[in-house]
Amino acid sequence: MSGARMWLLLGGIGVAGVAVGGGVGLSGGFTSDPVPVVVGLTRVPMSQCPGGAPTGWFHRGDGVLAVARSKDDKFLAVRDPRDLGGRVWLDAGVVRAKGSVKNLPVADCGDVGTIGVGAGPTPSQPTATTIDPSATTTSVDGATTTSVAGATPTTANAGGPTTTAKAGSSGTTKPTTPSSTTPGATTTSVAGATTTTAATTTIAGDTTGPVITGAAAAPTTIYEDAGTCSIDKALTSAVSATVTDTSGVSSVTMSWKRFGFEAPYPDKAGLTSKPLTLSKGKYKATLGSFGNVGANTTLVVTLTAKDTKNNTSTATFNVTLNDCYFG
Repeated sequence: MSGARMWLLLGGIGVAGVAVGGGVGLSGGFTSDPVPVVVGLTRVPMSQCPGGAPTGWFHRGDGVLAVARSKDDKFLAVRDPRDLGGRVWLDAGVVRAKGSVKNLPVADCGDVGTIGVGAGPTPSQPTATTIDPSATTTSVDGATTTSVAGATPTTANAGGPTTTAKAGSSGTTKPTTPSSTTPGATTTSVAGATTTTAATTTIAGDTTGPVITGAAAAPTTIYEDAGTCSIDKALTSAVSATVTDTSGVSSVTMSWKRFGFEAPYPDKAGLTSKPLTLSKGKYKATLGSFGNVGANTTLVVTLTAKDTKNNTSTATFNVTLNDCYFG
């Protein structure tokens, strides 16, 4: 392929920036912010260490995230497309970067696994307060009220509801739901009431999205549904994942776009998303087929899972979509 054709190919998938490697000077303060890069050659080896023996291959048009650089600036550490939690190295001179790589940290094969984007904070859960075993308990939409006649009021969870036993009332008082709680919950007994509320414990509802594991596509490389490719090439990919949630899974959907583009990328039927259906313990759907793509590209596939409490979580992986002529 000519140099002009290579430039057209890389430009056609929406990647801008400067070439990595060669004469690029890397210096200055370091950050661990990843930089998107796109492979420019037909086949490029990946290895566990800079310049090491190949453990796999990148292909032209593959998009990955660079997280570190070698001391001599000749190699980049990128996320392993086979395992997004892993890192592999590739030649910096055969990729183009969408942004500057000069602030990537210097690393070697022994410590690159510690560099990358960290996980977000884990939501904290409130600690329940132990109540007298003789107490009676009533649950109302995620909140628990325990009443014991003659007991001393106890605040179990700051931010919970305010419960008041009014004069002349009887029975067990019920707090408001957790969504309408008042900071600094208290329990008040009013003179003349026949029921004294001893303590109110508010238990937080489910605020965590479903757990997605094993999200993958097979095969990971497909071809445009055009020309001779439609005769002997894989045109679709089977997507599957295991999704679980304590409150129950409400839905799992799949969407996709080309690497470096924000707009959705329609398939041959004009779809930009599909629902996954549960079959034999896994959620499954078919990706593709796609019409004429014009140049090799990478599809960024995102699975979005929602539980019955409307909490969501996502998982992302890549699928290579090749042009029938260049692939």
